[in-house]
Amino acid sequence: MAANAASHLGREIEHKCPCTALWATIKFVWRCCEFPRQRLFLKPFFLLIDMGMQITTVVLDEAGEPRFNAEVQVDPISLMVLAETKEDLVRSKGVEWAAGAIPFWGKQLADAAVSARPQAEIEQVTIQVAIAAWLFDSVYGGIEAELFAHSNLHFTVTPQGAVKYDRYLRS
Repeated sequence: MAANAASHLGREIEHKCPCTALWATIKFVWRCCEFPRQRLFLKPFFLLIDMGMQITTVVLDEAGEPRFNAEVQVDPISLMVLAETKEDLVRSKGVEWAAGAIPFWGKQLADAAVSARPQAEIEQVTIQVAIAAWLFDSVYGGIEAELFAHSNLHFTVTPQGAVKYDRYLRS
């Protein structure tokens, strides 16, 4: 088993990334942890390789003009750890349910923004939209944690809750 793990780690290190060896080691340890709380000790290492994710949200009015803009900086690892508790639910409910979670939280975000709720509440709902996007992408889209962690997210939300979701790799 240890030989397999070392060989797997060697393959991970071959991946091209600015901090390849560090990233591969962290990713390997991440996979070995059984519970989300065990993974929290890795957070300082992710900070070493600049893993801040920017989530940009634009809520449109009925005329299609921007009514609300917000940018939230989050730690993608913490976001993925939060989402991990919902993975089994997402798998059991299916792809349509998972895809529907994004516009559900988008509508919640549009309502929070339009009714001028406190910034902290708007940020929490923004994070819920991002969690829904991560769960859909990872469970049904095959997106790996490394790719997601190196991305910024952009959500455009209509008043009805329809969401356009774009994920951009950070340079």
